[in-house]
Amino acid sequence: MNLDRPETGTTLKDWPRNSRHVEDFSPEGKIALDRLQEQIRIRLPEVSSEQGAVVILDPMTKIFAKSILGTEKYEDSKQVLLCLHCTAYNILHAPDKSTSIAPTNSNMLEEAFDGKIMAGEESREDLPFNIFASATVNDPIMESAEIADSILENYLLHMIEYNKFLVPHAERFSEKELHQLDIVSVIKKFDSMKFFAEYGQLHFLSICLLARSLMARFSNAGFQERIFQLQGW
Repeated sequence: MNLDRPETGTTLKDWPRNSRHVEDFSPEGKIALDRLQEQIRIRLPEVSSEQGAVVILDPMTKIFAKSILGTEKYEDSKQVLLCLHCTAYNILHAPDKSTSIAPTNSNMLEEAFDGKIMAGEESREDLPFNIFASATVNDPIMESAEIADSILENYLLHMIEYNKFLVPHAERFSEKELHQLDIVSVIKKFDSMKFFAEYGQLHFLSICLLARSLMARFSNAGFQERIFQLQGW
């Protein structure tokens, strides 16, 4: 066995990928694609409505959510997100808080959650990542549910100024790109955390609290490793 054999050279740099429309595939190519898609469907679990809610919540993917999830899964996921956001809103605006929830400094999320002005490390410790573990079980309040739903709907309709929230050293989107955004470019350039920190905390505070809980969870994608078996299938 020759362990010193040279590299194959089949990297993206040496062998770049070229986009092709499925309509241009040969009959054999279309059969191979159908087989590959079926293998992926078998190996990867169906996206749950809870996972779909995160796709809708993330400012990076919310405008693509319907095409990613499909209409039926999108509607189911949106209903889940409405319920989760209502919980976050009620925690943020709990009636037993002693002071106004209006933020007065840069620690907006911690201050609003705790219901009082706090400083230093203590404020970060008092805001759990799992906000639902700290929530009390109460009957839904119709008025607060309507307000919470209205806030979420406004957030989903909000048109983000993407060039204001780019990752460091990213090139700005051109006017043409902004009118024809694609998910790959947005993922490469857009910074969701920057959006929440600089804009969300001022205009969508309960959305930020919800995002801190749902989007901060470690996602174990180990089951997806099995898909690599298909590369030579």
